[in-house]
Amino acid sequence: MRRSIFTKGLFLAGFLAGLFISNSQAQDLAGALLLTKSEQYDNAGAMLQQLIQKEPSNAKYYYYLGENYLLDYFADTISNSFTLATNT
Repeated sequence: MRRSIFTKGLFLAGFLAGLFISNSQAQDLAGALLLTKSEQYDNAGAMLQQLIQKEPSNAKYYYYLGENYLLDYFADTISNSFTLATNT
């Protein structure tokens, strides 16, 4: 009887740990995407680099890192162009 309860408890603990780990990775990616949307490109890039170090085989992280770099580049380019246009 005790062994059955212990086995069920151990199974439940393992299941909950698996859910927690998968949910925390999703939250990290969601946080990085939120930083990108709020134009905090440096922080988002650092977070995505950390995700890549943890899981280098996940292609989504590389995609979003590239997108983050492009958005950062175009935001700077557009900002510089706008500044030049308004000063002349």
